[in-house]
Amino acid sequence: MLEGSAPPATTSAAPAALLSLPMEPSQNNNSTTASARALGLQPIMAPPLPISAGQQAQLRALLEKYDAGAITPVQYQTARAQILSQSH
Repeated sequence: MLEGSAPPATTSAAPAALLSLPMEPSQNNNSTTASARALGLQPIMAPPLPISAGQQAQLRALLEKYDAGAITPVQYQTARAQILSQSH
């Protein structure tokens, strides 16, 4: 801020419903969820994955092998590409 200049003006004309929302995320998300519902907001649902349940299981097992150090990054990427190229 420049010397001698005033800080920007703030307004306190926020709707009362917004003033009751928590300002910081908490470990317990119940109050946020309740406030969102009070405002008429619905949770956002993730779209379904574009892969089958079988492919998901194969990818999960492959990642476990990679995380355990049983396969190299190149082997992981090659197998992953093969799994994803299968039609579901």
